[in-house]
Order: sequence, then structure tokens, then C-alpha cells
Amino acid sequence: MSQPARRPSLWRPEAPGRRPRREGPHSERKWGAALEKPYEPGAPRVQGLTRWLKQRELALFATLHIRLARRWLDRTMRLVTELAGPLPSIGLCALYLFHPRLHHPWGWRMVAAVGGSHLLVQLLKHLVQRDRPYLVVEGSRGIVAPLLDHSFPSGHTTSATSMAVVLSAANPGLAPVLILLASLVAFSRMYLGHHYPSDVLAGAVLGTLSGRGALTLIA
Repeated sequence: MSQPARRPSLWRPEAPGRRPRREGPHSERKWGAALEKPYEPGAPRVQGLTRWLKQRELALFATLHIRLARRWLDRTMRLVTELAGPLPSIGLCALYLFHPRLHHPWGWRMVAAVGGSHLLVQLLKHLVQRDRPYLVVEGSRGIVAPLLDHSFPSGHTTSATSMAVVLSAANPGLAPVLILLASLVAFSRMYLGHHYPSDVLAGAVLGTLSGRGALTLIA
């Protein structure tokens, strides 16, 4: 009697000859076998809910990164994601700090928001140690050069959101545009395969808290 065909795995095996990575407590590879097991009725409800959420997240990531793939989007998202890169972030802070027609307190608020969010991101990346999705999800596309740090949370999304919060307070009329740009940066991180949706969501929350904290602390 022939065995039923096993459905393809979402999880990419280690490349031959590649040095194994140090896997953190939330390594996606450790979720692979658990996600593909059928849910056992006797298992705790929290376990079943967690598995269901992970499956939905993988499905959303596959839609944004793989099924939505277009060449023009590849080019566009490469540019969009750089809006929250180091150079634009440092440039905006310097502009508000040193431009004679702009108020220096807003520059210090920008520095506090971006700097504070960066420290939080690096701390969480070190604690969580989540693998980048393009390293483990089968079918991931190599759109941009791979990154060496961990995935959770999204630093670009955190930076974009923190800047949007402070700049929206400084220029209320630009708030819709700034929110749209931050949202596009968040989308680009998933589209390019660098982050899962939960990474981006966490980055947006951290960025909002950092921005609001900077506005509160530097009156």
C-alpha cells in the first residue's frame, strides 16, 4: 500500500557545508516540526492558539513576500525601506539640531526617540534571537543582501514610527503623509523577506512608545 504524499515543508533545511547558526529560544526552526503536527485535542489551549497564530503569520508572510512578488515592487521596496535607514535618520536629527530656522528642542526629541528606540531594538534582538524569515522559510526570495542580526523586532519599522510620531507633533499637517511613509517602510520589511508581521507590529509599538516618551521627557 502506497504511503500518502507528505505535504511540502515551509522550513528550509540548512545549506550543506554551512556553519550552523546559534539558535535562540524563539528560533523559527524550532517551530517547524510543531507547526506541521496536527493539533492534539488534549493539548493545552494556549499551545493550540500559539500554533494557530504562527500558522496565520506564516501564511501572511508568504502572501506578502512570495505571492505578491513583482519586479517593479522589488525595485520600489528597496528604495522605500531605506527611508528608515541610518543615513536618513541621522540626517533628520542633524537637520533639526543645526538648521537655523528650525527649533533645536525638536532635534533633541528626534535624537531621543531614534536613539532610545535603537537601544530597545538591539536589546530585544539579543534576548529573543529570532531567525530572519528568509533564512528558514522555504521559497523565500533573495531580493537584497542578507542581514547578520536577528529578526525581532523590526529596527527599520521602529525607527520610521518613532520619527513619524515626533515629526507629526512638530508638523501636524504632515501627519497623514508621515504615517503613510512609516506604514510603507513596515510593509517593505515584510515584502523584502527581512521580517515577519509580528516583528513589524512590535517595531511599530516600540516606535510609538519611543516617540511619545521623547515628546514627554523633552518638554
